[in-house]
Formats: sequence, C-alpha cells, structure tokens
Amino acid sequence: MTAVVQTGGLGKRYGKRWALENIELSIEKGEIVGFIGPNGAGKTTLISILAGLMRPSAGTVHVATDRIGVISDRFGCIPHLSGRANLELLADIQNRQPSGGIAQCLSAVGLDPNDKRPVKSYSLGMQQRLMIAQAMIVEPELLLLDEPTNGLDPEGIVLLRKWLLELSEKGVAIFLASHLLTEVEKLCRRVILVNHGKILKEIRLDDTGTPDVGIVFSSRADYDRFKNLGTYEFLDDVNEGKSEQPRIRIAGVDDLMPLMECIVAERIAVEEIGRQRLSLERAFLELLK
Repeated sequence: MTAVVQTGGLGKRYGKRWALENIELSIEKGEIVGFIGPNGAGKTTLISILAGLMRPSAGTVHVATDRIGVISDRFGCIPHLSGRANLELLADIQNRQPSGGIAQCLSAVGLDPNDKRPVKSYSLGMQQRLMIAQAMIVEPELLLLDEPTNGLDPEGIVLLRKWLLELSEKGVAIFLASHLLTEVEKLCRRVILVNHGKILKEIRLDDTGTPDVGIVFSSRADYDRFKNLGTYEFLDDVNEGKSEQPRIRIAGVDDLMPLMECIVAERIAVEEIGRQRLSLERAFLELLK
C-alpha cells in the first residue's frame, strides 16, 4: 500500500514547551486512523501541520497529495454569506468544482441549497454539516478531522460515519481525532493513543488480546466470597461491592470452565457471566494511570 502521510521524529515547540515530540505516523490509502488523547495532547497541532497550516520544529513530514479536506470544531466560514455562497467562494478560490455540484454537496449533508440565510444564523449542528460540505468540495485524497461530531445530532453522526466509510472504500486516507470513542471504535482499525504530545501506544481494535470476563453477582455477600478466594486478578475499575448486585471484570482467563466450576463449588450465586472484549476507553484509561 502507498502511504499518503508519513512523518519521522515530528515535533512542534512553543517556546520551551514541546506540544508534539517524536511523532512517527503513517496513513495508507483507504485507511482510517484514530488519534485520541485528553485536551492539550497535541491533536489539533498535528492536524495543522499535516494540513500545511503550521511548520514543525523538528523532524519530517511528507504528504503525498494537495487534495486535503479538513473538518474541525472551529467554524471556518464567512458569517454574513449563505452556506451556498461560502461553498461557491471556496470552489472558486481552489479552482475546483465538485463533480456533483455545490447543490449536491449541501443536499448530501442535509442542508437546503436554496437557503439564503447567513451562516451566522445557523445552529451549531448546521455549521458542522456545512464544514463537512466544505471538505467535499476538494474531493479529498486525505481527510483530516478534528472533533468532527461536535454539535451534530444522532442523524448527523450517522451521516458522517456513512460518508467516511464510503470515502475509505474509495481509497481516501482519513485521520480522525475525536473524544467520541464509540465512533472511533466503529470507524477505525488502528488507533494511536497520545498524551502530552507523545505517542503512548498504537493499538489495533481487531487485536486486543484475550477478552476479560465480566461477572454480575446476585448479592454483595456472593461478591465478597468470590473476592476472598484470591484466585483471580481483579481489574482496577471493578465495582467494589457498591451496588446490590456488584459487577466486576477479571483478566487473564483463557478458559471459562475452571472459573465456572469454582463458582459452582463455592456455591456463589451469579446473575451473569461472560466474555468482555477490551474497549478503547479502558485501553486508554489504563495507559494514563
């Protein structure tokens, strides 16, 4: 496969503070790569560098196309113009007319092409839909998204997800920075976890190891009896008996049968027991500890 984005030892410094350090990143054609981290982790800075809006302080960055679409949580339109006028102006500046036309770009995101209201009167959700339409104008080969679901209602989120998957199938490389981890899990197979400008880990969501086991006990007494056995490793985020039917997760159980035999032999009552695949949220929180 061909890398649309390739960085090596990429860094960005503001004064004495490094916002990004030693970022090694590649994005292939048709790949959707997730990039998650807390506020201030460097996500927006990296997107600005990849979009050519900012120079790095160290390292190298190679982007193999100039057809770059950007969707951010910052509304980048001329407020007194209509949505259609904004898109027409952008198309003229870039000397690119979308194959389906401006009206189709607006209709595709659920906006009325004939709406003459200035975009300053748009709701937050409508503004974000217009940002998506802006990204469509260039018919991108690389799409950079910085919190693209901000302000979108559930219908808008589903529409965005469908569009991103369609673009991926057409070979568009997509870089997705988002706090909405459920959407990242639905869209990405590869996710980069970052904090304080440094990559903590890269994980593949289809390869998260042996699933944990979740157990719901019938009572606190049953929970206490199981815990006192000391046989299994409890994860740090267990529900420490704070409800009438405590829930826990335990790790490193390859075979459920010995666990179930232990529960039966000790006459421990449970309501539910089963495998639980490692979630992106838990993987990230464990790395931040």
